[in-house]
Parts: sequence; C-alpha cells; structure tokens
Amino acid sequence: MPTTQATTQPPESIESETARLLATLSAAEISVFDVERRFPQFSDASKNRLVADLAHRDQPFLPTPPDPGLLSCLPYVVTSNNKADMIKVFAANLASPLPLARKASLQGLATLEDPRATDFALRALEDKSDTVVAGAAYMLWAAVERDTRIRPALRATYRAHVTRTDFPESQQLLRAWGMDRP
Repeated sequence: MPTTQATTQPPESIESETARLLATLSAAEISVFDVERRFPQFSDASKNRLVADLAHRDQPFLPTPPDPGLLSCLPYVVTSNNKADMIKVFAANLASPLPLARKASLQGLATLEDPRATDFALRALEDKSDTVVAGAAYMLWAAVERDTRIRPALRATYRAHVTRTDFPESQQLLRAWGMDRP
C-alpha cells in the first residue's frame, strides 16, 4: 500500500511576508470583512517590519509618498511594538502632497489615540483641500464638548470659507452643526 507524504512549504521569509502585507494593504479597497479575513495571516514580525520601513523610509520599494489607501489601512496592523513608528508615519504624512494621505494620517493619529491628534486636526482646518478640512472638522466635532478650542476654531473655519465654492463638504458639515450661527 503506497504511503502519502505530506509536503510542507518552507517558512516564508520576513521580507516576502512583508512585501505581501504591503501589497494587501495597498489594494484598492479593503472592507472590514477583508481585514478580519486577511490580516490574521500576517505575523507581528511582518507588521512591525513594514511599519518600521515606512517610518524610517529605508526601503526603495516603498511608495513615496505612501498611498492614501495604504495609510488608511495601516491601523489594522498596529501591534504593541509598532505603534510608535506608526505614529511617526502618520505625523510625517500630514505634510504629504496628497490630500487623501493627509486626511488618512489625521484619522490614523486619532485611531491610535495620539495625544497630539486634536492639535493636528485644529491645524488641518487651514488646509488648502476641502477633503482634509472636512475630515479634520468631523474628527474635531466628536470632541467639541471636551475641548473649548474646537467650537471657535470650527466657526472661524466656516467664516473663512463661507464664500468659497471649492469647500462644499466642509461648509455643509459646519452649517449642519450650526457654525454659521453665533
């Protein structure tokens, strides 16, 4: 009787797994269901390596600046060992030339509960992109009752953009929250 031998795959190198993680995070759209299905298959070592590479920019294969989609998904791979580097990535990308990368970085800092997130969001109210201003306003609105700086800043942002047609999203949010009234 013939015996069947199981074939085992050699362990994946950390470099290969990290590259696969980068490709997964950079996919066009990742739903919450994809996150639950895909990310447990990656080791903490690959998650830590990718975030360290992004934070220190020491790999030529990494996109410069990081893709907004990648930044949006990055909090899904946070570990106790990579949180500080992930915060560095988000803080550095607040200056990205890509508005969606700036917005994703603000959201990432808030998700990671960086103590500077509110200050960064207050500064982002002066961004040249409606997408970033709306994202910052939305983020700040959640804390409007806890921080006395927020309501006046939102009102000032509304007044600064009231005649501008290129800020429809932020103006609509601010009007809905009553920032057009004293």
